[in-house]
Amino acid sequence: MSSSVEPWSWKDVAVCGAGVAALSGVGYVAYRLLATEESKPPYQESHLVETLQMLYELGKLDFVHLHRDVWEKANKMSGTMRGGKEHLQVVTDFDMTLTRFKDEDGERYATCHGVIETSDLVPDWYRSETRQLKDHYFPLEYSASLSHAEKSVLMDEWWEKAHDSLIRSNLKQEHLATMVQESRVKFRDGATDLLNYLEMMAIPVCIVSAGIADILTEAIHQKIGKFKNMSVVSNQLKFDAAGVLNAFSEPVIHSYNKAIAVAQQCNFGSSDRYNIVLIGDSLGDPHMVPADEDLPEHFTVLRVGFLNDPSNEELRRKYEQAYDILILGDRDLAVVNQIVRTLSL
Repeated sequence: MSSSVEPWSWKDVAVCGAGVAALSGVGYVAYRLLATEESKPPYQESHLVETLQMLYELGKLDFVHLHRDVWEKANKMSGTMRGGKEHLQVVTDFDMTLTRFKDEDGERYATCHGVIETSDLVPDWYRSETRQLKDHYFPLEYSASLSHAEKSVLMDEWWEKAHDSLIRSNLKQEHLATMVQESRVKFRDGATDLLNYLEMMAIPVCIVSAGIADILTEAIHQKIGKFKNMSVVSNQLKFDAAGVLNAFSEPVIHSYNKAIAVAQQCNFGSSDRYNIVLIGDSLGDPHMVPADEDLPEHFTVLRVGFLNDPSNEELRRKYEQAYDILILGDRDLAVVNQIVRTLSL
C-alpha cells in the first residue's frame, strides 16, 4: 500500500516555521526539510525564513544569548510587507559599543571623555581629578545591585562633576583633533563595514551617546569617514570667542537618561521606519528608545547588547533580560552586521 503526500506550499512553511520558531527557535529547520525547488517562496515569506534561520544560527554560538521574545520580534519585523531597508533604522550607543572596551593586556581603551582625560594637553590636576571620579562612579554604573533610578542619580552627580572639572581646565577647541589623533580610541572590527553599509542602503543611524559629540564625531571622521545618514544625540561642547570651553549643552546626557534626549529630538511615532535595531552596552542603553508598550503598535525594537565583561553572573542575568540578543565579551561587530544585513533585505 502506498501513499503520497502533497508538498507544502511556501505559505505553509513560512507560517509553520514562524510559529515553531516563536516557541523553540527551530522554525527554519521546517523550511530546510519541506521546501522544494519547485515551490519558490514569495519574497516576503523568504525574508521571514531567512531571518529565523539567522537567529537559529546565532543561538548556536556560545557567546550569544537569545531572549525568549526575540523569535516573536523577528517574525513581526520580517513578516509580510514589513521588512526591508525602507522600514529600518539603527539607534546605537558609541563608547564601548561601536568602540572597544579593553586591549589584549586588559588596559581600557579611551571613551569620549577619556580622550580628553588622558591627553597631555590638559592640566595634571584635571587628569588626577577625573581619574578619582571614574574609580568611584564606574563600578556603580555597572553595578548589579543598584536600580535604574539609583544609577541615574549617581550618573547625574558624576557627569556634573566631570563637566565642571573640564570647564575649569580651560580646554581649547583647537586641541580636539590632536587629542583624538593621539588617543586610545579603538573601533570594534566591523564598525567601518556597519557604517558604510548603512549609508549605502540609506538606512538612518542615530548615535545616542553619554560622551561628547565633538569628540565622537571627530573620531569617526578621522578613523572611518563622514556619513550623510548619521545623526548624533550627545553632550556638545560650547566655546567662547577665544575658543575656550565655557559650557555644555543642556540637558546633560548620561548613560541612564538617554531616553529624555532622544524623545526631544526623535519622533518615532510618525516614522515609516518602524523596525528599530538598538545597540548598546549598559543596562541604561535598552531605554534609549521607549519601551515596546509605549511605542505605536506597529513598531518593533530589537535590542542588541554587548556585555563586555561577562564574569559577574548576577549582572549577566540582568543583561539577558534587558537585551533580545546579548553578545558576551568584548567582541567584534560581526553579529550586529549579520542582523542588520538580514533585516534590511
